[in-house]
Amino acid sequence: MQVASLVDLAGMEMRVVQVRASWKDYVDIHTLASNGVDVSLRLAAAKAIDRNFDPVTSIRALQFYGDGTLDRVPSAMQKDLMRWAQAVDLAKLPTLQPRRNLSPGGLER
Repeated sequence: MQVASLVDLAGMEMRVVQVRASWKDYVDIHTLASNGVDVSLRLAAAKAIDRNFDPVTSIRALQFYGDGTLDRVPSAMQKDLMRWAQAVDLAKLPTLQPRRNLSPGGLER
């Protein structure tokens, strides 16, 4: 049985922020980014999982806090996420290969 890596989970989370605005997702993104899984790597992972993934949409989402429960994201985290999103150079995203058994819908068994 395969288990998703932190990079896999990070990529899935970047896809999630494009479809729903939940403060917990932003806190998770911040926590992983603070521990070595930076925004560029997350975007690359999302692109490896879903070739139709548009990183620009996630970058915009990380800079907007007016929907849903996003007002619960602490302001210091918001500032970090905005700064990290603005620092991404889309032309220099790493290239990752998709892992077997991961799909845009999530993990497959």
